[in-house]
Amino acid sequence: MQCIELQTIFHSTSKKEITWNPKKYTIDVYKSFLIQEDSLISYTTEYFATKEYNLVRAVIFEWNETSRLKSQFKVTGKETFTKKLSFLEDCITQKAGKPIKDKKDKIDTEKIWKTSDGLMIELKNMNSFNNIRLVIFQK
Repeated sequence: MQCIELQTIFHSTSKKEITWNPKKYTIDVYKSFLIQEDSLISYTTEYFATKEYNLVRAVIFEWNETSRLKSQFKVTGKETFTKKLSFLEDCITQKAGKPIKDKKDKIDTEKIWKTSDGLMIELKNMNSFNNIRLVIFQK
């Protein structure tokens, strides 16, 4: 597994409307890491934090095809992403229980869980792309 720090810290001057920031915290610390799991799948991990309280406000994981091999392994890639999505759904359900939102249609899959201690977990997958997005934040 290869891990590369993409960015260390940046100071945000814009206050964008973000679904995982319902209390509109000032996010002034950001870290992002790219991890290549294997030749088919890579993911980024992003941390959003506030300096004032020294707290991580959200963590986002996003899985994508390893870019240099997109065209070579389309079928294998889809199978790999289907297995990864199933694995993530099972793990989250074991820890957080049944999702409070479970939407699946031709375009995408979206599940949302709320843990007993107030954490929100959003898992999204666009069916036409090999992409999975997992967002964890405090409501």
